[in-house]
Amino acid sequence: MRALILAAGTGTRLRPLTADRPKCLVEIAGRSILQHQIDALHAVGIDDIVIVTGYRAEMIEERYSKTAKLLYNPHFSKTGSLHTMMLAKEQMKGAPFVLLNADLVFSADMLNRLIKHPAQTAVLVDNRLPRSDGEMNVVVNDGMVAQISKAVPAEVSDAQSLQIIKFSAEDSSLLFLEAAKLGRTKNTQLFPANAYHSIISQSSMAAVQAEEGFWHEVDTLEDFENCERLFLQYV
Repeated sequence: MRALILAAGTGTRLRPLTADRPKCLVEIAGRSILQHQIDALHAVGIDDIVIVTGYRAEMIEERYSKTAKLLYNPHFSKTGSLHTMMLAKEQMKGAPFVLLNADLVFSADMLNRLIKHPAQTAVLVDNRLPRSDGEMNVVVNDGMVAQISKAVPAEVSDAQSLQIIKFSAEDSSLLFLEAAKLGRTKNTQLFPANAYHSIISQSSMAAVQAEEGFWHEVDTLEDFENCERLFLQYV
């Protein structure tokens, strides 16, 4: 099992914390978000890690060039995370891997629940989180994902995606084939989730309910403050 971390974004909503560093190097309880992720990956036995960088890439290179394979998105300021993901096509297509955004702090037990789940392709979700329009909402039928998108209205969703996903070797091929089609459109601001429908329709994606463990997205200054406070309570 490999891991792909998307870390190209500028993190404008976290300024001034990201004025001099990429979002993934913002520290939560004394460790960068990226270090939290790498520690969790190592704890579940995943050491083959690819990180796609963009904004302030040299800072990630300085710290993690010996820990992970680093790729660079030179168009990070103009493209969304689907285009960033496509830069790792050679490393990930046809291989089982875990996909992560670089703004998530999560515990190893949360990740382990996903890795150990019998479904080969699955996403962590939480039906306890309050849903709102514009989040990565999920419709679940009999434990399987029927829809997953920021376009899914909160009122029809069953859970929110934690955006920690594992793909089987076969489904990673489906993912990159669909992403390549989307990449040829004029819309450069797409998410990997825009390509998930090919897996949902041609294969399957299980919804794995998050239970014990810690997870928090760090997208805004309020997220940062809440994440650090809740993480210190968790540990």
